[in-house]
Amino acid sequence: VGSGWSDLIFGEYIKEHGGALLISDIDLDHLANSAFAAQLLQYPINIAHGDAIHYIEKNDYDIYYLDGSNDPKETLDQFNKIKHKKCIIAVDDFSIKGTLLTELKEYQFRIEDVANGVGIIDLRD
Repeated sequence: VGSGWSDLIFGEYIKEHGGALLISDIDLDHLANSAFAAQLLQYPINIAHGDAIHYIEKNDYDIYYLDGSNDPKETLDQFNKIKHKKCIIAVDDFSIKGTLLTELKEYQFRIEDVANGVGIIDLRD
């Protein structure tokens, strides 16, 4: 359907191990895809209609998956809101969205070879 693929991975993990999944998106169709998948596969989600920048720091999560637009500035702004948290941050399409993050010398992302790369940094230490 074009959106919500990562929901399936996180949803299955939460179904098996517990936790919470918050999906934030400005596109109602994307949220509908997420809600449909969660209902069909029976894992719990919370949905927030709007830009993730407004929700990202309200709660603490173990993993933040940044997968917004292809605007590197948007990704940098989201990262700056959560870089102080003890968490793992994954950035989808890192070769596009993570270009400004690579300029932050104090943060070293590991790049996994998936699609356009997924950048991962563990800030739990």
